[in-house]
Amino acid sequence: MAVRTRGPIGRLAAALVALAGLGVAACDPPSRPAARPTPTPTLAAAPAQGHSAALARSGAAGEVLRCDSRIMEAQSGLGPNSGYPSGAKTPAAALAQYVGPSGRSLPAAGYRQVRSDGTRVLFAFDVAGRPRVAIEVVRRPNPRTGRAGWGVAGFAYCDVSEFPPESVPNLYTQVWTDRNGHRVATHLIQSYPGPAHCDWTSVTFLDLNDREQEYLRDPDGIFAKDERVPYQAGGSVPGNARDTGYRRNGVALWLTDDAAYVVGATVERWPRVPEAIGCM
Repeated sequence: MAVRTRGPIGRLAAALVALAGLGVAACDPPSRPAARPTPTPTLAAAPAQGHSAALARSGAAGEVLRCDSRIMEAQSGLGPNSGYPSGAKTPAAALAQYVGPSGRSLPAAGYRQVRSDGTRVLFAFDVAGRPRVAIEVVRRPNPRTGRAGWGVAGFAYCDVSEFPPESVPNLYTQVWTDRNGHRVATHLIQSYPGPAHCDWTSVTFLDLNDREQEYLRDPDGIFAKDERVPYQAGGSVPGNARDTGYRRNGVALWLTDDAAYVVGATVERWPRVPEAIGCM
């Protein structure tokens, strides 16, 4: 069922559907209009409200994070009935159980132990010498067996754009870069495939500015009644389009008021929808 939503996307799941498969490659279209580039927003533009809320619920894990952008997700005080594994024989095994399953948007390896007090251990994943993921595990009884074991009690992590691409090779969210090749925070821009349980796998969603602007690659016209203009493949970039400076897999993103233009050797027009679309 489709619902209208606003605000940042909560959790991310795994399974990358790359834009390279869209049939567009190389950044320069055959004839690109001389439009004035739009400055790319900086990471400093991260919404303070969302970061503060995540920090408030992050506990010990959030205290050690050093993000360039914002804390993307955090939880603390997770008990044995919270749905996270409990009963691992060692702290490292509890960590592996948490980051290993498909569906996580976190690096599966490369963590170091930050501190331990015997019953609590804090792990961190560093990028450029700074923690970007922190996970706390504790020793506690397993509610099913009654035996003590290790389980996750809290976690916090930075925006997924701050992770090296190779650390999460099947990341669900498609991260874009600026014109200089620097990865851009996902609250500014992100794309992702439509969910299978809503039969939207033919759609690619493109969100800008915390989903205040949403565009769809919708070749089958699933959302045609909501789209300002039809999807078009093999078109051209209109003269009033502006270059956002965003890039991904060899394509450039241009915008008008009604559509996004994914520009490479060919041009695709992705229509804008009036509100962000969600699946339940």
